[in-house]
Amino acid sequence: MELILRNHLHLDIESDDIEAEVSRLEKLGAKRIKQVRTWWIMEAPTGHRFCVIRPQRSEFANEANQWDDDDSNFV
Repeated sequence: MELILRNHLHLDIESDDIEAEVSRLEKLGAKRIKQVRTWWIMEAPTGHRFCVIRPQRSEFANEANQWDDDDSNFV
């Protein structure tokens, strides 16, 4: 029997605008896998899966990264 190892690191990306963040990530090569309640399971071009979720932390607004219009840099 062949043992297949998978990367079990799981990332959650918090966003106060899930649809906009999912769209931004799609432009970078990610794809939507499944919508679950209010969040999306996505897959990076590398095959790693991650979720885009609503803010979970009370300090989200003060600590959130903001992406500029060209989607390649954050401020």
